[in-house]
Order: sequence, then structure tokens, then C-alpha cells
Amino acid sequence: MTQGEHVGLLCHDGAVRFTDRVMWPGCDNPVTLLSYAMSGGKTTVYVTDPDMLSDFMAHVVAHLPHNEHRAHMSWDAIISKQGRFYSFSVQIDKDSRIRVYELSNLLRDGYRLRLGDEAQLLSIIALYEAHGLCRITAGAASMAAYHGDDYRWYLDRFPPIVRRDEKNPCMKAI
Repeated sequence: MTQGEHVGLLCHDGAVRFTDRVMWPGCDNPVTLLSYAMSGGKTTVYVTDPDMLSDFMAHVVAHLPHNEHRAHMSWDAIISKQGRFYSFSVQIDKDSRIRVYELSNLLRDGYRLRLGDEAQLLSIIALYEAHGLCRITAGAASMAAYHGDDYRWYLDRFPPIVRRDEKNPCMKAI
């Protein structure tokens, strides 16, 4: 992560706890979370349950325009056609933005939060942050869907390569 960027976890008590031990209390209130986003610099927050963001996303969608190119004062989201949440981002200006990702998309085997696991999950996030792995890309989202047995659309867009003719010079490289 870049200098000055915070990475944290939205916990079930409504607080965001960051890997650098900073805490944002009261983030279960959408106005409070948006005000933190407006003044918090560049922030990445993970959630274990995207439903925790419903009020925040509704508030942002009602007050800011949608722009997939991340223009100032805009929002964008990646949600599959099946309704699986991947990310929600709010861009305030050049220096202030918040990106929210579902943590299970980053972890293998659909790991889900159990009571008491928030400290362990924050340690895992810190490890990912130390290795620069705190973003979920479109490719990672595709692989998460593929590993989660939601791969029908994946195979439509990325069909397997089939050897048709060994004598065809174009196919020899495959």
C-alpha cells in the first residue's frame, strides 16, 4: 500500500479497526462513515458481511453521482449479476477515497467470520497489506467466482483452448 493509506476491517460493533491501530468508531451510521471517508485520506476497508454496508451504500447512491472512472465526488461498485458483492468505492477528491471489499473474496475456501475472529482477520489483513495484496482486481473477482462454483459465465467468456490440428502452424505454439 502507498504511504498514508489505511487498511482496516469493519467490525460487527460498527467500528473500523485499521492495521496501524487507528480506529473509526460509529461507522454503522452512514453519515459518520461518509464523513470519515471525506477526511480520512486513501482508505481500504474490508467487510465480512456486505449487508453491513447497505445503509452506507444507499446514502452514497442517493447523494453522489455514479462514475465508473472514479471522478471526484462519485461512487462505483462491482456486484455480479448473481448479486455477489465484490467492492464499493467512493471517490471524494484526489486525496480522499474509500474502497470497501468483501474479505471472503480475498480468502480461500469461502472463509467466513466466526465470533471472536475479528482480531485474527485484522492480522491476516495486515499480512496482505505488508505484501501489497490488499486490492481485489477484476481477475481476482473472476477467480473467486470460478472457485465458488459460479463459473458458467466464466467459461462463456474464457473458453478452454482445444487442440484441433497438430499440423496447423498456429496451433503448435499452444
